[in-house]
Amino acid sequence: MTNFGTFDNPVLAERIAERILEMIREKQLKPGDKLPPERELAVSMQVSRPSLREALRALALLKVVEIRHGSGTYITGIAPDKTTENLDLIMEIDESNFLDVFEARYIVETQIIKLAAERITDEEIEALEEYHQQCIANKDNHVVFLSMDTELHCMIARFSGNPVLTRFTDIVANLQYGRQRRKELHSALDIDATIQEHIEIIAAIKVRDPDRASEAMIKHLLNGRDRLMSLFEDNQATVTE
Repeated sequence: MTNFGTFDNPVLAERIAERILEMIREKQLKPGDKLPPERELAVSMQVSRPSLREALRALALLKVVEIRHGSGTYITGIAPDKTTENLDLIMEIDESNFLDVFEARYIVETQIIKLAAERITDEEIEALEEYHQQCIANKDNHVVFLSMDTELHCMIARFSGNPVLTRFTDIVANLQYGRQRRKELHSALDIDATIQEHIEIIAAIKVRDPDRASEAMIKHLLNGRDRLMSLFEDNQATVTE
């Protein structure tokens, strides 16, 4: 069995991820290799399973590993040096610095949507509209809706036809706004507002109007930022009461 080494003290997921990356760079792990089962790997490295799981999720987001449900976790063929320069950002996003993520999304998504509006095909418009209807159908499941919301943004990026910008969008959009995202992030009212904003975005793309599409995305992202700011302020007020 491959020796993954151990850690003497409780560690952050970032250090676990860096250890795996180091093993890939040193050819101890190669594309196609399957990692040991989570429980076995955690015992081998003497780390907690939650920290290991978080590290693997970050590496999967960066396409360094592929997590195949029911099968295991596999090393991909992507060179880690090319995809992990900002691993610390992936690991440390939380409520205190979600504005950094917002700024990154704002810069990338308000521009890439212009390319999508110019280049999108009729078939892609149809696919986008169909996916949006699936989002609406899942509006009562906040966890599913948030995940689908993220994918909708990634779809728009893919329709730009620029694979580099698309990759940036995938990484930044999937960061979301912290490890405690999901259930807390959307009230029913937030979801209704998000759906309406998506409708405006898709309408602008459908008529292939880059400026209108960008304006709709700006409105959507700014409103999303304000909703999250309000959520964090409410949470802080609850803690201090």
